[in-house]
Formats: sequence, structure tokens, C-alpha cells
Amino acid sequence: MKRRMKWLFCTVFVLAGALPLRAGHTLRGTVTNASGKAVETATVQIMDRDKTIAYAFTDARGDYAVTYETDAPQIRIVVSHLSYEKHTALLDVGDKRHDVRLKDKNKALQEVVVKAPEIYQRGDTLSYRLSAFTGAADYTLSDALKKLPGVEVSDKGAIKYLGKDISDFYIEGLDLLGGKYNVATQNLPASYVTSVQVLTNHQPVKVDEAAFSDDVAINIKLSKHAKLRPVGTYEATVGRGDKTRYYLAGAGMLFNPNFQLLAALKLGDTKEFAEQESMDHFADDAYTPTTRAVLGELTASHPPIKRERYISPQDHALSLNLIRKLKPEVTLKTNVGYAHTQTGHSYASEQVFPNDAGAITITQQYAPDANKHLPFLSMEYKDNGAKRYIVNNLTANASILDASLPMSDGTWGASLQREKYRGGNVENRLSVRWKSGQLGWGVASFIRYNRTPEGRIDISTKDGEHLTQRATGSHALVRTTLSAVYETRTSRLYLPLTVDYGVEQLTTALQQDTVAADNLLDGASLHVHLSPQYEYTHPLRRFIFRCGATLGGELLDYTNRGSLPSAYRKSRWTAAPSLYFYYALSPRSIVRLQGAYTETDGDLSDLLTAPVRNSLTTERRGLGLLARSRTLSAQANYDFKLPLEMLFCYVGASYVQQRNTLMPSLAVSPRLIEATTRQMPHHTRHASTYFGITKQFQSIETKASFNAGLTHGRHSMIQNERLYNYRLSTFWLNPTVVAKPFSGPVELTYSYHLVKTFNRISSGRTATHLSQTHDIRLHVQPAPQWLLTASSDITTEDQMAGRPVTATLFDLGATYRHRALRLTLDLRNVFNRRHYSYSLFSAVNTYTYSYHLRGREVWLTASLTK
Repeated sequence: MKRRMKWLFCTVFVLAGALPLRAGHTLRGTVTNASGKAVETATVQIMDRDKTIAYAFTDARGDYAVTYETDAPQIRIVVSHLSYEKHTALLDVGDKRHDVRLKDKNKALQEVVVKAPEIYQRGDTLSYRLSAFTGAADYTLSDALKKLPGVEVSDKGAIKYLGKDISDFYIEGLDLLGGKYNVATQNLPASYVTSVQVLTNHQPVKVDEAAFSDDVAINIKLSKHAKLRPVGTYEATVGRGDKTRYYLAGAGMLFNPNFQLLAALKLGDTKEFAEQESMDHFADDAYTPTTRAVLGELTASHPPIKRERYISPQDHALSLNLIRKLKPEVTLKTNVGYAHTQTGHSYASEQVFPNDAGAITITQQYAPDANKHLPFLSMEYKDNGAKRYIVNNLTANASILDASLPMSDGTWGASLQREKYRGGNVENRLSVRWKSGQLGWGVASFIRYNRTPEGRIDISTKDGEHLTQRATGSHALVRTTLSAVYETRTSRLYLPLTVDYGVEQLTTALQQDTVAADNLLDGASLHVHLSPQYEYTHPLRRFIFRCGATLGGELLDYTNRGSLPSAYRKSRWTAAPSLYFYYALSPRSIVRLQGAYTETDGDLSDLLTAPVRNSLTTERRGLGLLARSRTLSAQANYDFKLPLEMLFCYVGASYVQQRNTLMPSLAVSPRLIEATTRQMPHHTRHASTYFGITKQFQSIETKASFNAGLTHGRHSMIQNERLYNYRLSTFWLNPTVVAKPFSGPVELTYSYHLVKTFNRISSGRTATHLSQTHDIRLHVQPAPQWLLTASSDITTEDQMAGRPVTATLFDLGATYRHRALRLTLDLRNVFNRRHYSYSLFSAVNTYTYSYHLRGREVWLTASLTK
């Protein structure tokens, strides 16, 4: 391990040293008018011959600072403003200052039409004028964000910039929604938004304003109409297909400088929306209760097509969000909501498991139905001052699930499985930071209590067999961190000390006829860590270097007093180093390198020595030993952007090597699949590369993007007492074009997604699978009030045997708009396609699914925006 750590450190430093350290030049100055008054928002361009190599804007004091790189001996500076004559001068490369006094324009302007630029940058803020990128079919903010070059929006609503997830989402500078920003992107009309700002190197904490941050945030700037008075959107849909469907929605909004409110109410069965609008995109450390993980979900299979094509939902969603400025730097925020979703669908599966005596094939048919209730509450007080930072966030949420899974197969015949789950979670996060000269201090605490009073799966078959699996549990965690930081102009030394104490209980009981098996688990853990970190920042932030380590000890004490008693008590010292390097090759291109070594333990579920039944055909149990993992990871990223040319590009690579003490094992028979582990070394390796480029051709109103990636992994597992070593590789690419070839009346969107999977087992068997999806959208606007839409999803899947299967889903629509009213008629699944099949690999096994789709439907929608 020491040799690998040396290799990691050497690799990162060699890569860092290989970067070209080309010298950059910074020119500063002040721009004033003939009266000596500062000129704000003047454009300062640095030209090398006829090419702009850098630019900046003057601030409220007329000051500017622009950094550039060139091999030429001289540069040309051009300073321009709408109200003044253009200033041009030749300067020697390396000049430090150039002040400018602009002359007033002598020519009187009779009639001037001023058009704001589509995109411009001021410092670390990149602003998009939204109307320059949107079309007639872009109703919501989410629709509009997808059109911005460099910005990506996933199917679940997550926003990325240059492939990096955003860390904050603001509306007019206020953090109203936190990670639940789907509420805004799905309900806020694009017509209310004037511009979208991307804040790079965003530091949300003013006490740490001098510290470097690599985070990215989004700020939404609203029109005067949206800020002057309450506004809202309302929508109603009625449709007919296999049954009558409906959808009702309303959202009210108020955006004042010191107060914001967004309330939304939705209900209907045309599409799913409840879970997505309650999703928190910033909850990277969201806790999954052990009880929930042990029981699993009866309806966990999802095909690679849009859920609206096969899910029959019944959703309700309520959300109330408000934030008030108590003082210029103090805010109080409340978010409360309720999401209810009931989904049903049907599908068939064929599972093929290799075996020495011949493959085992299990064929089943399912008709799952799940009913979830997800209430949540969040309250936050924040004082974000320049010398003091205080934030306290209290959250509470619950999960109530009732699910049923009628199933039939050739072994068990017809059966019915029911799942019932009740769980609640309360968390409080407090953070206090303050500065005193060059010293900074901090105190933080995190408290969590999670309880599952009821978890239950009931199974019955037509032959009269009955099985009941129960699980209950609770978990409490207290984490306290004391931190100190010493700062100089270019260096920072962080010293955080963290004490983490947790207790957990888990009880399971399996009753099958006369056989009973139970687990009675209690666990306690104590972690004490000191995590020193040194950071060096170049005076002009050309490069940043961080190195740190997490040093400390941990004590684990877990006991199972159930049918098969076991205990695990262990104390150990740990050391986990990490490196980070950021280098700005120029204002347009950035390189990031990072590496880390971590050690982690399994959880209480590893001590489930008595069996736990997840479904009629699946069962799991542990060895009574906690898994131990050692992970070595490295990552490199490169970003390149030319904002004025609307060109954005990123490329990256990562490598992860993990050493585990336990290996997964399956025992497969036609009646039961038993999952357990074996005490033997298990090494996995995973490497990936990815690439993305976006270019906006504004002259032809076309956005073109291309994303691709390749992953390769080496894995091992035991199945039916046989060790399998296999390599799994996946190549994917996704080109997308959004074009308006006739400057307005016609818009064409085309997206192609290809996934090619290779699975090679050490025994010599190689299997491949190809999946292709074409997503085509055509919008035609024959008159200002009318919009005609045609769309198609074409999916081709290679089957394990036989020819590829192609499924085509085609939709038509027509929209009439009169002022704030919009009427839409949709015909969905025109060809009445009723089935969709696909295959996939999981480890060494093959799974083929066939889903029943929703048939042809007609929807009539009325929308009102005020």
C-alpha cells in the first residue's frame, strides 16, 4: 500500500509539473469620462493583431483588471461604451497600468435600438440572456436551461455546468430552495427570466471570501414584471386512453428584494411529478436507513425509456417555500412539502445465471404497485456576515410505503407479495465561524435521529405457503467539529478536529411456516479524526495546491443476539491522505488534478447471520464480519471555454482501485437466489474517461453538443461455488443538435444516445450488448399564435438471441396561444405501441425484460400565466 501511495503522489506531482507554466500578464486601470467621473460597464478588450485574447468590464468605480497571455511584443487595447467614443492604444506586453479617459460622442443619436449581448462575462460570473436561446416551445425555466451552451439538465432535473454539478441555486441572489430547485425550474415560466448567471469559483460564505472555491452556482435574474407583484401559473389537463386521465396544477410566486415565496400544488395521473419536485440535488450525504437497505424494494426494476411511457401514476404534490431577509446579511427560510405518488405497471423478465451443469433460467411476470407518502420540513436561519457566519438548519422527513407485487413463474406459480414500510428522520446542522485577524475559528455540530418503527414483507403463494419478514430499527448520530485556520496572503493551514459517535439498533424476524429466524443487532461506533490541510494560492489565483490527511482512530462494537449470535469489536488507527491541484492555464482553460486514499467499514447489516427474505425468490445473509475497504482514487479534468464565441469543452479521466475483505457470493436455484459474502480478498478496478463539447452557432441559431465516455472495470464474484473474474466495459456517446434552420418558425431537436457494453468472463465467454436511442422533436410555428409539434422516440435493443428489436413511439401536438392563455392538444403514442423489450448485464448474469406500455392517448391542456 505504501508503494501505491508513493505512486499516487508521484503521478499527481509529475502531471502537475508537466503543465506549461506560461507567464500571464495583468493590466489594470481606471476608465473615466471627460468630467473625470467613473464609467461603469465599459468593455475592455485586449487584442493580438485582430484577435481578442482577453476582455473585462469596468466596475462601479471604473476600475478594470484583465489577465492575458501572448507571445507578441505588443498588444492593442480597445475600450468601448455606448455613450462614448471608442478608445484604442498600442501597449507593450508587460505594462502594468493604463488609465483611459473617454470622449463623449458628438453625434446626436436620432433613434437607437440597443440589443444586449447574448452572453457576457464579468469576473467569475457568466451571464446568458435567456431570450436569445429559447424558442416558442420553451415554457418552463427547465426547458430554457437545456438550450444554454455549457449547461446540462438531466432527466431528473439536476443542473451541471461544464460537466460539474452546481452547488447553489439562487433566485435574485436569495437561496430560496436549496437543493430542491426542481420546484423553481419546473414551475417558473421562462418568460419571467431575463438572464441566467453562472457563478464559477463561487464562495457562498463571506467569512471565507478570501479562500479559493471550485464550486459552481446558478443565479436566476427575473424580469420587472415578475418582481413588481405576485405572479402565477395554472394548468389543467384532461385526457383519454385506456382510461380517463387528468392533471391540475397551480403555482403562486412573489419575488421582492427582502422576501420571496413560491407555492405549488399539483395533482393528477397523466405523469409523475411528486418525487422529482421533492428531490434534493445537494443531499450527497443523504442517509439511507439500514432497515430500508435490508428490505429493499419490491418494484426496483426500471427500463431505459421514459417512465411516462409505461408507468400509470397517481401523484399529489404540495410545496410552500419562503425566505425573508431579517437584515442585509441575515435570512430566515422555511420549506415545507408533501409528495404522494402511486405507480403501477406490468412486465415480464427472464434471468439467465451461468452454472457448471448448464445455465439456470428463471422466467417471471410482475404487476407491481407502489404507494408512497413523503412529507418534509426544513427551517434555516443564516447570518452570513463578513466577520461572522452562523447557520442552523433543521430538517424532518418521513417515508410511508405500501407496495404490492403480484407475480407468477414456472416454479412457484402465482403469488402475492406485499411490503409495508414506515420511517422518519430528523436532522439538525449548526455551523458557527468567525475571524480574528489572521486566525479563523469554527464550531459545527450535526445531530441525526432516524427510526423505522415498522418494516414488513408478506408473501403468499397459491399452494398455501406463507412467509413474513419483519424489520425495525433506529439510528442516532452526534458529530462535533472544532476547527481553526491560519491565513496569510497566499497560504492557509486548516486544523479541524471531529468527534463522531453513533448508536444503532436493527431487528429482523423471518417466519416461514414452522421455521423462524431472527437478528437482534446493537451497534456503537466512535470516530475521532484530526484532518490537517495546507493550501497555497497563487497571488493571482493562477494555481492552487492542497494537501491534507485525515488522521485518527475508530472504535466499533457490534453485536447480534439473534438465532445465530455473532459479535464484532475492533479498534484501529487510520490515515487517509489527499491531494488537490488547480491550475489556470489561461482565463479560458483550467486543469484540475486530485487523488485520495480512504479506508471505510461496512455497516450493521454485515452481521445479519440469520437469513432475511427480500422477496419470494431472493434472500440475503451476512457472515458476521464487517467488510473493510481500502480505496485509492485519482482524477484529472480539463475545462476550456470561449464565452464570446459560445464554445465550451471539458474532458476528464478517473481511476479507482478498491481492496475489500469480503467477496459477494450468490447461490442460485430455480426457487431461490441467496446473496451472501465470503471472507476472501476482493479487488476491483475501475477506470473511466469522458468528454463533452458544446458550440452555439448564433448566426444560424443552432446549438450542437457532443458527449462521450468509456468505462472499464475488473470485478470478481462467487456464484454457485464457482469464482468468476470478469471485465465489464461500457462505451457511450450522445450528440445533440438544436437548430432553427429558418430563423424562427421551425425548430428541430435531435439527440442520439448509443451505449455499447462488453462483458468478458475469465473462462473465455464474451457477450456484447448495443442500445441506441433517437430522440427527435420538431416544432413549427406557422403563425405567432400557433405551434405545431411532432416528436418521436426510437429505441433499438440488441437481444441476446435473434435480431435487434426496434420500438418507435410517436407523438403529435398543436398549441394555440392568446396572450396569457395557452391551449394544447396532444396525441401520444400515435402508433399504439404496447410492448418494449431490452436486455442488460449484471456481473456474469443476463437479464431480459419486456414491459407493457401505455397505449394511444389524447390530452387537452389549458395553461394560464399571470
